[in-house]
Amino acid sequence: MMKSRLSILLCSLFSLCSIQCSAAFLPGQQQLDGRVLAVWLIHPPWNYSRFLFAVSALDTTMRSYRIDSATGALTQVTAFPTISGIGIDIHPTLSYVYLANNTTDGVIAAQFDTAGALTSAGSINTGNSNTHRVKVHPAGNAIYFNSVQAGNTRMFRAPLNSGSMGTAVLQNASEPSNSQFMTLDPTGRFLYGTISGTGGVNTFTTNGGASLTAQGNTLISGTEEPVRAQFLSDGSGMFLYTTSSGRLMSYSINATTGMPIPVSNISVNVGALFIHPNQGYLYAGDTASGGLRLYRINGDKSLTFVNYYTGMGGVSYDNGCFERGGQFLFLTKANATGVIQVVKINADLSPTLASSLTTGGNLGECTTSIDSYWP
Repeated sequence: MMKSRLSILLCSLFSLCSIQCSAAFLPGQQQLDGRVLAVWLIHPPWNYSRFLFAVSALDTTMRSYRIDSATGALTQVTAFPTISGIGIDIHPTLSYVYLANNTTDGVIAAQFDTAGALTSAGSINTGNSNTHRVKVHPAGNAIYFNSVQAGNTRMFRAPLNSGSMGTAVLQNASEPSNSQFMTLDPTGRFLYGTISGTGGVNTFTTNGGASLTAQGNTLISGTEEPVRAQFLSDGSGMFLYTTSSGRLMSYSINATTGMPIPVSNISVNVGALFIHPNQGYLYAGDTASGGLRLYRINGDKSLTFVNYYTGMGGVSYDNGCFERGGQFLFLTKANATGVIQVVKINADLSPTLASSLTTGGNLGECTTSIDSYWP
């Protein structure tokens, strides 16, 4: 009863702010989940993203877009020339974005103003090659990036000082050859690198952003390297998928070591994964139809299928990102045309295709701004 009354109160408050919110009931739930409610209290839906940043490997350009808060429609602000890139991340408290330099090696930084316009903020390299991913520590004091090579894949750390990058230092050179994906949990405690060949994930502690300490590896059946990972915001759960074997996997995370503990393993052909900012639901792109599958994230980190939605543009999406308030999901495609689909997330969490934008081809990752940049 208390949950119902509090959720109704929240909805009343949200309506005062002219923001559409979910009613007291979400898909597959009879009452608003307490974990979802807690996240909404800390990060309420009226916190929305003003800008989206996306990188194109085909025309070697990073673009910034202004997000219409009512419709999600994108208006280009800047086409920022870069070297070919795939991964992108954003500073947690300052207006900087960081791009993985896939042509040579290292990271390119750009700063954006209150209109979303990008200007160069320097670059770093290590003399290696082929950086695929870059991640900013949530303390804002360091970035991590990998160098994918035919020999061992290397992981580097560079300090950040007010957003500016310092000299990169090698942290680990034990990742197997051509291991491409690397990610950081949202709390910044643990870094994960995928294992090419045998399949699985290597786990490292970050020691507060100062260094990497290996904790061990978790093998995945099917000997396939995971393609993407998504985390719950408190770092307690991780979700991976593989493409060839068609598996969607969920793990709980050991709070001390960061080691993933298997929870569920679902046979399904999915592409990119997206966790709704309410932390209660996961969207998975369908590689066959281009639709979206919606799963409820249970307390034990297992997944319960809720519904399947078509009409998202009819192609398989490789990447994407949520608007921070959860009102819109942006889907990107690594093909010749480079399409960004704007998906409206309705009050019942069902997705509806709102608009489409054709931009630079072969789109990599995207990210959205965090409203703490402005009062």
